[in-house]
Amino acid sequence: MRRISLMAGIAGIVALTVLIGVALTPQSRATTVEEKTEKDQKKTINVGDVPPDFTGVDLNGEEFTLSEMAGVKPVVIDFWATWCGPCRLELPLLNEFAKEYGEEVEVVGIGTWMPDATTDELNKFIQDNELVFRIIHNRESDIAANYYVEGIPTVVVVDTEGKVAAVYVGYSEDVDVIEELETVLGLEDEGADDDEEGDDDNDQEDEEDND
Repeated sequence: MRRISLMAGIAGIVALTVLIGVALTPQSRATTVEEKTEKDQKKTINVGDVPPDFTGVDLNGEEFTLSEMAGVKPVVIDFWATWCGPCRLELPLLNEFAKEYGEEVEVVGIGTWMPDATTDELNKFIQDNELVFRIIHNRESDIAANYYVEGIPTVVVVDTEGKVAAVYVGYSEDVDVIEELETVLGLEDEGADDDEEGDDDNDQEDEEDND
């Protein structure tokens, strides 16, 4: 997993980690000097950028527009494919995250590089894996192209201000996906605050019982 992330409480610091576990598109492999030069000059999505807006219809027939989430809730965008081994390893973790934080964070899976996949096949995959988050089949893969995606899984985290908070490329068993997302989005702090409030309430109740 290559990680480019803005960690909570360390504004402006960009961390880069390169690990294994990514499926590449054939177009990402340069075969000539000209292609390599063009590839090296390609843009990337960086922390702090306003990400390209997109609108898509999910497999439930509901329309989703990224820009409408600004000021409402953060968004975790996952570019993936059913044939991608690393994606299949990461999906259960994203699913667990969505179950835990679905009310606070919008998780959107963008089915990428699957031009021949049918809706029935994708729905079966979703049912078999019990995925609870929104899935959009981007048959043309233009959304991934606009995000300069060359390997999957690629996860882009967009904060409530509508800016990129982190970019994760690839999958590694050594990286706790849920913990990473909690940290970037400050969800760990919220959980800690809730625990402290609960402890304070319990202490107060104990004091009242002693009186």
